[in-house]
Amino acid sequence: DKEETPVVSAPVVTTPVKPAEPAIKYCRVKTITGKPLTLRKSASTKATPLANMPNNSTLIYKGEVKGTWVYGSNKWACVVYKGKTGYCTATRVKKI
Repeated sequence: DKEETPVVSAPVVTTPVKPAEPAIKYCRVKTITGKPLTLRKSASTKATPLANMPNNSTLIYKGEVKGTWVYGSNKWACVVYKGKTGYCTATRVKKI
């Protein structure tokens, strides 16, 4: 008679899968007058200016928040311009 070898089941080890990074989204400054748009530290017209972004500048779009009302809207875009992250009125940026 042969002895049966017992079957030992090892615990299943699962490696967590890191979610894929979201695709980078870009937008452009689109001002009515062609003047630069101000990048600010927070979503307020009273916030510290960080940079002036010329019309047609390409920005990295990170999302939208509510802030002070400007140009008939309280939506502000969180964007990155030349390595600086800040906020500008969402009515003056167009996603590309």
